[in-house]
Amino acid sequence: MFFKKFSSFLRKFFVKITINVPLFNESGNVPLLVGEIHEAMKDLDYEILLVDDGSKDSTWKEILEETKKSDKIVAVRLMGNFGQTAAWKAGIDHSSGDIICFIDGDLQNPPSAIPEMLKKFEKEGLDVLMGWRKMREEVFIRKWTSKIGNFFFRKITGLSIHDTGCALKMFRKDIAKNFIMYGFGHRFLPYFAFARGARVSEMVVQDRRRTIGESKYKNWLKKPFETILDMIYLYFILRIRKKSTPIRIYGGFGSLIMFLGVVLGIVAIFMKYFWNLGITENPLSLGSMVLFMSGVQFFGIGIVAELVHENFFRNGYKPYEVREVVKK
Repeated sequence: MFFKKFSSFLRKFFVKITINVPLFNESGNVPLLVGEIHEAMKDLDYEILLVDDGSKDSTWKEILEETKKSDKIVAVRLMGNFGQTAAWKAGIDHSSGDIICFIDGDLQNPPSAIPEMLKKFEKEGLDVLMGWRKMREEVFIRKWTSKIGNFFFRKITGLSIHDTGCALKMFRKDIAKNFIMYGFGHRFLPYFAFARGARVSEMVVQDRRRTIGESKYKNWLKKPFETILDMIYLYFILRIRKKSTPIRIYGGFGSLIMFLGVVLGIVAIFMKYFWNLGITENPLSLGSMVLFMSGVQFFGIGIVAELVHENFFRNGYKPYEVREVVKK
């Protein structure tokens, strides 16, 4: 017990933290954000990784100016606008810290929360710590669509976190670097980590209104539809990665459809011999054939998906995470 507490005490002084900041058209925010990070992290070992995701304004120029002022800043410029997930991944790949803290460049989440998050992160031995904007400074529609979406995400995954959309997150690097990230995959990292046995928790953080620049998320009408698609994707991926295989998912659904097709076919035959209703005149016959062939197609999709799944594992993906190995 003493050794464990002593090790935790030493880590506070020797652990290195990477502050990963994706930036897209955040001119005016860069010097303010960097200044707040320096102030918040002055008693810790850290680096600031500023990733310019193809900005069209003077964001890169401001990043270079800040880089000249401090050796704690690493600047990465992407060739185009690849999206927030790609910018996160670029930051992970170029980081040297043991712990990676993600924060957006819009100053809505204060960097002053990072040291407190680190204390909780180390004290509880966490692998992932999520920020929770309990009092959100956003429009009503966005706030409530987010709450509803997070409620269903909790039900689907079993992970009790309230705000998966908060940009302020903290990961152990060995957890973050093992995920395949594309599209909008950064939203699902806590769920994927939890499904693989990571210790995940959350902490209430302040949410401020944006004062410089414009939000990158303006179309609130798309959000509910995107959330529904995200839920379907998340449920499917978690089932495959944790408990099942593509052939069991598609094959199971295909078997059900084929069974319904056979039942309709039997009913159609029964109606022909007992009610003298011709097979070609009975719409149940067509329904039976459509359902049966659809079931066969789902089986085929399952087989193809199984081959893709097998190739995924052959290319180095591990279906597990090792927390520690002990030898005498």
